[in-house]
Amino acid sequence: MARTQVHIDSIDFYRNTNRWLEHPLHDSVATSIAGWGPVNADPPFPGESYFENVFQSTNDADHIRYVLDSTSATWVMTAFYRKVAAPETNFLSFWDDAGGTKHVYMRAQADGSIDVYRGDDVLLGSSGSGVLIQNQWQAIEVLVHVDDVAGVVKVRVDSTLVIDLTAVDTRNGGTAQIDRFECGRGASWGHQTFWTASTQATIELPGEVRVRRLAPATDASIAYTRSVGADSSDLIDEVGPNDSDYVESSTVNAKDKYNLDSFPGTGGILGVEAVMRHLKTDAGARTARILVEVNATDYESADKSPAVTAGYAFHGWQQNPDDAADWEAADIDGADWGFKVQG
Repeated sequence: MARTQVHIDSIDFYRNTNRWLEHPLHDSVATSIAGWGPVNADPPFPGESYFENVFQSTNDADHIRYVLDSTSATWVMTAFYRKVAAPETNFLSFWDDAGGTKHVYMRAQADGSIDVYRGDDVLLGSSGSGVLIQNQWQAIEVLVHVDDVAGVVKVRVDSTLVIDLTAVDTRNGGTAQIDRFECGRGASWGHQTFWTASTQATIELPGEVRVRRLAPATDASIAYTRSVGADSSDLIDEVGPNDSDYVESSTVNAKDKYNLDSFPGTGGILGVEAVMRHLKTDAGARTARILVEVNATDYESADKSPAVTAGYAFHGWQQNPDDAADWEAADIDGADWGFKVQG
């Protein structure tokens, strides 16, 4: 019997034919977590009572490392960042070879400057002082291109370019690519997104990006069995993973669909990603799909293969699949979002 839990993340998406967004950060893709937890107070945007994808470390040791879905020599990370520890912390690093090679890392200094180092502790460049402000949320964008000669590091803080390194050696041996990020070490992080491209020339810093989480609000069309209660949406709308209640089905082609919370943002919506937390309860091979119904037509992801322990599956729609145009708030609010048993 396949058991499925799901929540939906709405992602601001920076579009170009040669760049794409990697999955927002979730605990299921972390390879190491120490001393981390969600921050329930003091979110960076007015009117937000809970900032879901925020994690905080108050020392120079606790950190989290994320495995990316693909590898590339060029990556961009956008986030909201708050320095909470003093005086110096290595707050962000870029790795490859399954975490065996640290190519580039960044250190926050006591005077608010940022130093950029190659992984073997060679200083590549620095910002001016006063860039990072203690205990204040700031928008940060980082581009790293790994190369022996033509390496690039760019850092923008609150829309100001503070580091612009070109033609530097950013490769610390190993393979000239990045497959992992590590962050933390005396900082709060939130609204993280990741961008990649085949070459450095086809990707740039995208500007401020925010992640808006939309949870199932009401049932639209239900075929899965509830573990308890009368409303399926109540079982899968938790902030953060909660596997104590769920919906489940062993019937091939069974579909659950939900209406989401209303989209709260303003401005353009540059993409949507659906996130499904699921597992299987038998030893055989099972598959599921993520879906969205728009104008009475279902659009489905490729097959997702659950394990016997709960984990996340993802699928993104850069544009509305119904009309191949950019998403609008009314599109998201009017669609039904869900999942199905595929096999």
